[in-house]
Amino acid sequence: MQEKNRGTALSVLRQAAVVLLLGAGLAACGDKEASSSQAPAAGQQAEGATTVAQDEGRKLAGYVTAFNALSNEYGLKYQAAGYLRQDFSKATANSTLGFSVSNLARPLESLKQARGIQGDRYQDLDAIADRLIAALDMLFAQHRELDVYYSSNAYKDDGVAKGKAADPAIRGAFEGALAALGEFDDALGRHLDERRQADLEKLKSQDNKLPYYALLNIQLGQDLVSTLVEQNTTGQPMVFETTDGMAAQLQQAATDLRNEYLRQKEAAGEGRKPAFAYDHLAGAMIDVLAYYRNLKQDGDADRIGGMVDAYNRGVSSANEL
Repeated sequence: MQEKNRGTALSVLRQAAVVLLLGAGLAACGDKEASSSQAPAAGQQAEGATTVAQDEGRKLAGYVTAFNALSNEYGLKYQAAGYLRQDFSKATANSTLGFSVSNLARPLESLKQARGIQGDRYQDLDAIADRLIAALDMLFAQHRELDVYYSSNAYKDDGVAKGKAADPAIRGAFEGALAALGEFDDALGRHLDERRQADLEKLKSQDNKLPYYALLNIQLGQDLVSTLVEQNTTGQPMVFETTDGMAAQLQQAATDLRNEYLRQKEAAGEGRKPAFAYDHLAGAMIDVLAYYRNLKQDGDADRIGGMVDAYNRGVSSANEL
């Protein structure tokens, strides 16, 4: 059964938007407290510092948006594979050929917008983004030259001469973009981990535990699902000894989140109740765990796809908070 899903592209959403949202709330509270006890000049300085933090947050969130779109099921890898499998070195006028970048326009725009936000904190991401943008721009430039050529089957008139001449540049751009996306993934993960841990420490000390439990669920859910996705791509049997501990931690975190949500909902009475998205998030992580236990039981790797979908639903719910 495990063989079924090894070739399937599974995209685990990054959790930056959740981290940024919760972190921004903490920053705003801190700024209000500071401004009430400081002189105007200090207050202005704090406001400037907040603006910098907000810009950094918008940049990171923009990079996450671009990364998620580029690495989803029909993103960059899909587009590259579709082009490269045509093997233009052997193509003839009788071949069925094409060249598409249709799913890359919006991610490229998101990437450029994030890159344009000023700030020095993410210089490593900026440097990788520059290479990724250059490679994607090259693909779009080639596509403008060749779109009608392929869609009108004009390559049948010249025996694919124009297509073969452009092939090295297109192939190089795809390979360069894929390499940059891999580097971007690693660097982005490091920054998100750092920010997530800092936010968790801040949230843990707050009286309202719902934001803390929410972010903890996102962290533990991603750790569990990402580990299983990685294991599945190796083609080796699953080693559940390495993930059972993660599942137990997620079980506790999801239970704590749901129980705290229900406690606050009951305590609110006719007053303002906690956001329903907290309960949705808990439910999504509970679904992740249900798929996990079914995976352990029957070994069907399609269960991992269900885990990814459930986790991504949890991220979507958390982003509504």
